Amino acid sequence: MNTWSLVKKDDRHFINPFLVPGKQLNFDPKNEEFVKHLKAVTNKLLMQWERDVKAEIDYTGSSNWSDYSIYTGKSGYALLYFEAANILNSAEYLEQAFFMAEKCTMHLHKPNAKDLTFLTGAGGPLALAAVCAHLLKQPEKEHHFIHRLQSLYHSFEAVTDSSSGIPDELLYGRAGCLYSLLFMKQYCKDKVDGNLIVHIAEAIIDSGKRLAKEMQHKGYKTPPLMFEWHDKKYLGPAHGFAGIIYLLMQVKDYLDPGVLENYIRPCLDFLLEIRYPGGNFPSSMDSDRDRLVQWCHGAPGFIHCFVLAAKVFNSDVYLGAAKLCADVTWERGILTKGFSICHGISGNALAILHLYKYTNELVYLQRACKLAEIVIDDRPHELCTPDRPLSMFEGTAGVIFFLLNLREPEKSTCNFPGYQVNSFDKI
Repeated sequence: MNTWSLVKKDDRHFINPFLVPGKQLNFDPKNEEFVKHLKAVTNKLLMQWERDVKAEIDYTGSSNWSDYSIYTGKSGYALLYFEAANILNSAEYLEQAFFMAEKCTMHLHKPNAKDLTFLTGAGGPLALAAVCAHLLKQPEKEHHFIHRLQSLYHSFEAVTDSSSGIPDELLYGRAGCLYSLLFMKQYCKDKVDGNLIVHIAEAIIDSGKRLAKEMQHKGYKTPPLMFEWHDKKYLGPAHGFAGIIYLLMQVKDYLDPGVLENYIRPCLDFLLEIRYPGGNFPSSMDSDRDRLVQWCHGAPGFIHCFVLAAKVFNSDVYLGAAKLCADVTWERGILTKGFSICHGISGNALAILHLYKYTNELVYLQRACKLAEIVIDDRPHELCTPDRPLSMFEGTAGVIFFLLNLREPEKSTCNFPGYQVNSFDKI
């Protein structure tokens, strides 16, 4: 029987009931009762989620396939099936992932330049369908979906034209297009056009240079790259700096010599300079309110960025930054918004779990387990109900994704979906 309870600290956070100042966690992640409960709840959630998905989806018609995105739509369902297939070694789940991804590709509306990315656009279902076809040994369909996605990106010059005005961020911009190609490449290898990866990465860098120079001419002190979305200089991975820099580090072998040291590293150091005193990050350059501690805005999303920076630059400074972000997330990451991976407890716990994968330091696995204890508890809490309750980034699919990774973290990737690519993390 759990002895903890949740008490609101403010309108966004609960007090962490497991945090005792000056004391370390005394918890065994291999505790038999905890592991048994974790597996039972995960299995129950997955079964219920599958029933709800089947009840929601019209497998013959098209009326309810309008949201085909990874973020909140049917491709997100396909992505969970795909990840569950990998973790549970299930051929049935892989086939279901392919069925749903392929179905989504049949309902893509005519895309525009802001509807191309992995998380919110056509890139997600097309890339996922290509990878599923590859794993299911269907080379003709694999070629079809790779060609379809790359032709789509080639047809929009805005994707590789740094002056076109489309954003560079992950959810709606070039970084999200870049991720689609990297997701395919880790499985489909040389079948993916490396030159297209280069051109998109170069467009992101050129766009960042241009905005930085514009701001410098106005008297602002900036790093050599700057980015904005809807006229705001966001910093977190969803819309801003962390996500863009992270994707650029993942394609370091495609970049010109000197880009890492002359552009990427100064940007990382700039991020360190503008942290709040407690270690959290502002949501944007003009924000002075230290409130948000979630993957999309705040310290949790920066964990991934600084872990990769620590690998790329072999730097204890960046690893220390990642650990400080994890401390902030642990202290303030039990959110009233709910359990989602984008702006909820599961996403925060998944970020801490990723740090455990890199450091193998037990404290981070312990923290992820204790946060999971809240997620799998069946007592009602004052938590927000998501608008898309079955979805990957707002709903149950993302929660299940986190719990599946936590069950066997040594065997799982513990990567954040739509943000990290396994093969490019192995620097």
